[in-house]
Amino acid sequence: MPYNNAPWFWKVENALNVFRSQLYSFTRPGSHFAIDESAVEFHGRMSNKFRLSHKSAGEGFVLYALASDKDILHDFMVWGSRDDLEYHKNGITIDILSRTTRERKKGTTEATAMEVNLSSTKGAVYTLCERVTRNLRHHHFVCFIDNLFTNSHLVRALLTLNVGICGTVRGNAMGIPQELKEIAAAKKSQLDLGQWIYRVVDGLVNCFVWRDPERDHVVSFATTAYTPQADEQASRKTRFTVGMLLRDGFSRVVVRQPTIAVQYNLHMGHVDRANQLRSGLTISRSGQFK
Repeated sequence: MPYNNAPWFWKVENALNVFRSQLYSFTRPGSHFAIDESAVEFHGRMSNKFRLSHKSAGEGFVLYALASDKDILHDFMVWGSRDDLEYHKNGITIDILSRTTRERKKGTTEATAMEVNLSSTKGAVYTLCERVTRNLRHHHFVCFIDNLFTNSHLVRALLTLNVGICGTVRGNAMGIPQELKEIAAAKKSQLDLGQWIYRVVDGLVNCFVWRDPERDHVVSFATTAYTPQADEQASRKTRFTVGMLLRDGFSRVVVRQPTIAVQYNLHMGHVDRANQLRSGLTISRSGQFK
């Protein structure tokens, strides 16, 4: 029988906890990890099932998963519906220490407590990072997330765990300078191809807007782990017929890109590739009830 405030998946809760404990026993996270949605295919009758047109599963259950180098899964949280995320149905509240920009410039060490409220989705990112790095606080980590999660409150909360962040940003995200929002939202880009600009918010967060010359669209980032001035070489696909022609009609070229974009493209796919590896080892079997 379900206990008080039991999650909707209470029948398999113990099995999930055992599986989590095994993940922690046999794996250790790398310094760079990603958090993203993960789908578990299910076609039966269940009120917490989702139709996932953007996922290969089609329909099933949604998890928020954390995976690192070599596409190894380290932890996950079950999502039942909007605002019903495992044990954080109404989000979480965190007290963090902060100093104003003026105090940092003066060099004072005094700090004041600030209460940060994280929604259920942002709270999932914080909880996953807290659980995975709990016994590794003396190490530095970088968490890669997409624009579903990124905002200034989550960035501040993760810094208390010694976890930096690198993620794409939505146009209405909290804490992003209005100037960069207007540049990203403009129908006619104000940036030249390959150009980027950045602004530093509260001396902590590097907010960054870049016009991708290969796709010709503007991308916004927020990071506390990388300097926005740095760039490096990266291999990219392009529709132009230069370089090595691939089977899908694209060409492979080497171009210079901002380090933020290169590292994001390198690490953000850990969860998706972990899903691909898992799909070949699933225990699901097609069948029909009679």
